[in-house]
Amino acid sequence: MSCWLLSKNKTVKFTLIPAFFMLITTVFALVLQAIRYIINKDIALLMIAICLILLAGFMVWEVVQTIFKGVRRYA
Repeated sequence: MSCWLLSKNKTVKFTLIPAFFMLITTVFALVLQAIRYIINKDIALLMIAICLILLAGFMVWEVVQTIFKGVRRYA
């Protein structure tokens, strides 16, 4: 949604702030679960949690690139 709004040269603050909150909340929960999986020696679930954390990082990277590309284009 934020990328679409940015492409239409609209304000994106009201979509980025909740998205950032949801991202931080879910990644923090995944990190806590990963710690629990390490303690319980549950390697399969630990690998899945790590993959999800890495995918979240990739998603953030793509969004930041898109937003900065849009800011440079419309600046």
